[in-house]
Amino acid sequence: MADGTIIVKLEKLVKKLEKKFDFEVLFCELMTIYGTAKSYVKGAADNNRSYNLAEDFIDDSMVRRDIALKKRVYFRFLKNDDDVADSINQIKELSVVKNTKNDIPFIIAAGPTTICLYNRSEDDQITIDYEDLPQFYTFLLPLTGDHSKVVIKSEHDADVRACVKLTRLLETLAAHNHLQKENLHSLNEFIRRVLFCLFAEDTGIFSKQEDIFSTTFASLTAKDGSDCQHFFYDLFTVLDTPEDRRQNLKHIPHEILQFPYVNGGLFREKSFVPQFDAKTRNQLIDCGRLKWKEISPAVFGAMFQNAMDPDKRRNMGAHYTSEKST
Repeated sequence: MADGTIIVKLEKLVKKLEKKFDFEVLFCELMTIYGTAKSYVKGAADNNRSYNLAEDFIDDSMVRRDIALKKRVYFRFLKNDDDVADSINQIKELSVVKNTKNDIPFIIAAGPTTICLYNRSEDDQITIDYEDLPQFYTFLLPLTGDHSKVVIKSEHDADVRACVKLTRLLETLAAHNHLQKENLHSLNEFIRRVLFCLFAEDTGIFSKQEDIFSTTFASLTAKDGSDCQHFFYDLFTVLDTPEDRRQNLKHIPHEILQFPYVNGGLFREKSFVPQFDAKTRNQLIDCGRLKWKEISPAVFGAMFQNAMDPDKRRNMGAHYTSEKST
């Protein structure tokens, strides 16, 4: 199926969901758009065991029984958007997903306005609003049998992915905090600190423990993002305080106190920390899934210096995309 056809169909699906949201419509049309036979999709939606491999259970967070399609996708339908990202980790551990005979490449968790997509082979995850599905149409392209367009094959692809995820996070943070372009300096300073943390956890600057920043952020903050601001105030305070001078920081969780002192003044000033919601929290967790040590030093440096300049970020992505294709 041509890419343009997929985009057009996704745009039509988004408009349909905007008029009247329906989980079954979402599942059936999304799977059909990406090449699954309508009869197969309908049989799974009707919980026919010949098509749906998922166990017959439902809890208070779920709208209906899960759907698992062999060699396709595991799909969960949730009442609250706050639960979509965390549900991915739960689904990963299900026996039907771990069973290699079922060969399930994608996990999808869908809420009323937000959808989380996880590519198991690439260990890549994005959390987006439904209106963004056409923009990120390539994520599910392997379902059509065309793997070549989405598999990361070089550092350049990793650079572009980092720019895309960072751009999405920054723009949604700016919108959530009602920041206009002329008032973005404070958010720029915040994101520089976050970029350092992402790089530091991947390169061992913080600890030998893998993903210490991302894991601590995910475990200590609420799903709705309401306490993320407080988390960063505590973290930045710790990062600017030598270990032998933390006697007055006992109110800070010990998980944060384990972070080392970072000299150089990056965290010296108490500066603006934005408010988060469930969407922006999940997007930051998605950023943490990237391997930041694999990002080109030139690109990382450019992002660090020009974090809130969307034109420069997009130009970096375009540059590496065109370079890859030549």
